[in-house]
Amino acid sequence: MPRRIIPDLFPRTPERVTLAIGFGIVTACFVIAQFVTNTAFIKLLDNTHWTVGTFTGAILAWLGVSRCTGPLRTTRRWFAIAMTVYASGQAMWDIQVACGWNPFPGPSDIAYVLLGPIILIGLACEQRGSGRSGASRIAMLDGLIASIGVVVLALTLYVPRRGDTPLPQFSFLLAYPVGLLSAACFAFALLLHVRPRLQVGWPLMLSGLLINGAIWMQWNALTLDNTVVDGSLLNVLFSYSAIICGLGSLHWQCAPTRSSTVISFCDSVVRLLPPLSVLIATLAVILSLTIPELPETIKIATVIAALTVTALSTLRQTFIADDLREARETAEAASRAKSEFLANMSHEIRTPLTAIMGCADVLREHDHTQSNAAERIDLLDTIHRAGDHLLRVLSDILDLSKIESGRLTVEGVATCLPELFSDIESLLSPRASGKNIRLAIQNAGTVPTSVITDPTRLRQVLMNLLGNAIKFTEQGSVSANVSVFREGWRSILRIDIEDTGLGVSEDQAAHLFQPFSQADASVTRKFGGTGLGLTLCRRLARIMGGDVTLERSVPGVGSCFRVEVDVVVPLETTWVDSLRVHRTIAPATMSATLSGRIILAEDGPDNQRLISFYLRKAGATVEVAENGKVALAMIDKAEHAGQPFDLLVSDMQMPEMDGYELARTLRSRGSNLPILALTAHAMHDDRQKCIDAGCDDYATKPIDRAILIDACASLINQKTSTKAARRAA
Repeated sequence: MPRRIIPDLFPRTPERVTLAIGFGIVTACFVIAQFVTNTAFIKLLDNTHWTVGTFTGAILAWLGVSRCTGPLRTTRRWFAIAMTVYASGQAMWDIQVACGWNPFPGPSDIAYVLLGPIILIGLACEQRGSGRSGASRIAMLDGLIASIGVVVLALTLYVPRRGDTPLPQFSFLLAYPVGLLSAACFAFALLLHVRPRLQVGWPLMLSGLLINGAIWMQWNALTLDNTVVDGSLLNVLFSYSAIICGLGSLHWQCAPTRSSTVISFCDSVVRLLPPLSVLIATLAVILSLTIPELPETIKIATVIAALTVTALSTLRQTFIADDLREARETAEAASRAKSEFLANMSHEIRTPLTAIMGCADVLREHDHTQSNAAERIDLLDTIHRAGDHLLRVLSDILDLSKIESGRLTVEGVATCLPELFSDIESLLSPRASGKNIRLAIQNAGTVPTSVITDPTRLRQVLMNLLGNAIKFTEQGSVSANVSVFREGWRSILRIDIEDTGLGVSEDQAAHLFQPFSQADASVTRKFGGTGLGLTLCRRLARIMGGDVTLERSVPGVGSCFRVEVDVVVPLETTWVDSLRVHRTIAPATMSATLSGRIILAEDGPDNQRLISFYLRKAGATVEVAENGKVALAMIDKAEHAGQPFDLLVSDMQMPEMDGYELARTLRSRGSNLPILALTAHAMHDDRQKCIDAGCDDYATKPIDRAILIDACASLINQKTSTKAARRAA
């Protein structure tokens, strides 16, 4: 485990080099200062390691910004800006020292004071990104209550030492630690309410803020006493804490945990905060009034702080009551939405099943000697369309489930934009033409021919949104306007999808992106659908670093949805004025044929007949086993008879011995028989599970005939090539 610490903290060379240089120089300056007696040189060493420490923290923070996207990038960016301001303040201090110009407050002092507030902005962005407005309000109050305690502590420490220090200078000395420690208080409150997963980023950031704030508190107290010591451990802790804050920003990620222990602990602390705050405030008032030598200023500040804390604690309980009421209403609304969803889902599943079963009955009872071939084809087409609809419904549910469980990932591959949009337009044009609707996909300005993105997920989002636009438009047009532009460090692909359809009201728009919901019940009755499409589109877009939003909608006039995703534009790509693709008709290609002996391990009789029919039709000799145990015996028998199988096609869920155990058993015996896994599961982890068990390839159910035959042909050809290579050797 210790060997993994450095690679986990610093997986990239720039981060390792930055830390090594910064930490090394800071430590060297501190060590040298312990053996030097020249005061001017010691001050130079202090200024050197302060500068190096703050700039190291800023560089690490910006490296953290470069390695992420989405809301997390916004939070880290604010942290990086704060560290940059801190480093700029130190650079200005160096210039002031070099010039012998030391005004107070000066430019460096203003930069130091801004550090805490800018970090607070980053924490506020994190709170908004958590999506829990009620928890954010209460977290802000908890942070404010703790900050009041910090202010009273600073006043108690500084007021007796003020002497003849001018008020502006005294105010800045007070603001340094209050800003940083307040940011730490708000960070701690945020963490309690988010209940984060244990991750190195937030402990580093929190400890860095606490250390830096505590050092400023002590430093300023010594400044008022004129007892600051150059070259001391206190001085170098400024530099180390700046590096720690930079590391915290580099790894910052405040994702919620699933640990019941952590959740229970955080909830317990949150419940204890109000009575504990009031108790501490009361004790502080009692102590301040019983100490005669305490300045009246401190006593008054303590009483005011205690009253403020009590009032805020009362307000906090009011917010909690409001949140509980809203949570109950939300739960009731979610229950109603899920009930409607189940009713819709029942309709969406039973309707195509009715068509499938009805058409199957008609075909079974049909007199084939006198039947009309066109009628049979029509019935078969109906079965295929109904099955395709069922598959889309199940795919949407599966994708949403994968997103909510955090198991859906996106990949970045080179994608030709003109071809992507041309394919989408060709697929949707028949649907639009059938309703006499004009469909147009066009670019707004020049666009790159190629970008790095996930074409599968992008196509899924656009097909869903454009399909919705066509479905809800009775007359007029549907258009998609495509543009690519830069925003800071990001390249953004934007598609505005406009229609002249039904439109929605403001009340209906508020529920559009909620799972299991549609504009209203009449929409479901007239147009059907599960209510998952827009939710799925938005979540996919957000995983890709963007979003899906409703830009405008007028009932009876139409709507405009905007899709934005982060893309990478390769430097060598060309920019074009049109998305039109001039296609040439490719010659028809023959589907793959099979030759060889295949054993099919499948427990379902219907699937046995269907899959073996596909394989035999392609030219293979097929033998069927009803489970893995029987298949293993048949494979052994064929080997002993000198007629081994060329391929095993195995279902993964079977009685007696499943496909995973069958594959592991064969591989443990040293068998190199190619294995194609078949499973009704379609998660990414399921594919990896099959490969880890020893399978060579993977196909999902329902079976796509072409994909199945191509996969079988590829594996058989690989085995044949391997045998030929061995004979040649």
